[in-house]
Amino acid sequence: MQVTLKLATTLDGRIATRTGESQWITSSESRQIVHQLRAQHQAVLAGVNTVLADDPMLNVRGVELAEFGQPHRVVLDSNLRTPSGAKLIHQDDGKAIIICVALNENEAALTAAGAFVEPVGFAADGRIDLVSALERLENKYSIRSVFIEGGGQVAASFLKAGLVDRLEWFRAPMLIGSDGVPALGELGVVNLQDAFHFNRTGVRTSGPDVWETYEKGSC
Repeated sequence: MQVTLKLATTLDGRIATRTGESQWITSSESRQIVHQLRAQHQAVLAGVNTVLADDPMLNVRGVELAEFGQPHRVVLDSNLRTPSGAKLIHQDDGKAIIICVALNENEAALTAAGAFVEPVGFAADGRIDLVSALERLENKYSIRSVFIEGGGQVAASFLKAGLVDRLEWFRAPMLIGSDGVPALGELGVVNLQDAFHFNRTGVRTSGPDVWETYEKGSC
């Protein structure tokens, strides 16, 4: 399974202001590249908080699709809070897959709307078991590449689990400050030797932004 994490931030690593305003931090050029990157993956994944805040479609628009068509849209949603009317469910191609830890009364509405609900259980930290989630996506839906988009806790969880193979990081030339929303949740790093290390493999401009690519590596 190839897992790519996309980050679109200010120079100081923020994804929204303290009031939650985030559209748009990065440029239209960067957003077009993100659609190209989505098209290269079989699934686009986000956390339920991103779904509730932004109601994203998580599909590919304005660029050529790969041979497998629109990527599937995956939501990490422990308690099945995704609305049955969410835009990502009501798309013409690809599946909407909701990963949870336990079923509840919202399952029927999500299933009726066309979503596929997949309970996978808890990990040791009390969150969704990401390894089991990726195994379910691969074994049941033949998904072998996932593009992660939002939010900060989802990104941190995949990093802590050692599951991120590549970072695609878009940095806009602006500053928000420490009261803005950080791109990453807590990683639990106490010593620098325990930091998560990546090798930078590409640096390009994207309109006014800088687009950097990193591969999993070591110090």
